Amino acid sequence: MKTRSLLLAATILTTFLTAASCGPAQEPTPTTPNPTSLDGAVLFAAYCAECHGANAEGTDRGSRITPDSPAILNRTEEQLISLVQFHRAALGLSPQQAAALASFLRDHQAMRFLAFAAAPKIMINYFR
Repeated sequence: MKTRSLLLAATILTTFLTAASCGPAQEPTPTTPNPTSLDGAVLFAAYCAECHGANAEGTDRGSRITPDSPAILNRTEEQLISLVQFHRAALGLSPQQAAALASFLRDHQAMRFLAFAAAPKIMINYFR
């Protein structure tokens, strides 16, 4: 009799736990890039996209840029900021702008937002 009661209790508990775990699936919490990286995305669209491409895919005038590229990975934060500040295009960025652009170049999530940063420019050109 005790075995039967324990078996029934185990079955009920298993059924309850299974039902509880079958609730609605939770959406993964989206991560957003930090605000500095988003500022860098806007700067990229304004200053870099002409040579490096709207999505940093590279062109005949500028190389492809990804957070995993050696030019990004093999530099310290200070070196990357210096590279941005003293880029051959002589962009004339302030130290804060150079830091924001460097942060953007390192931020995988912000790179995904690049198309949105370029969107206003695309829309303006579309309606001309």
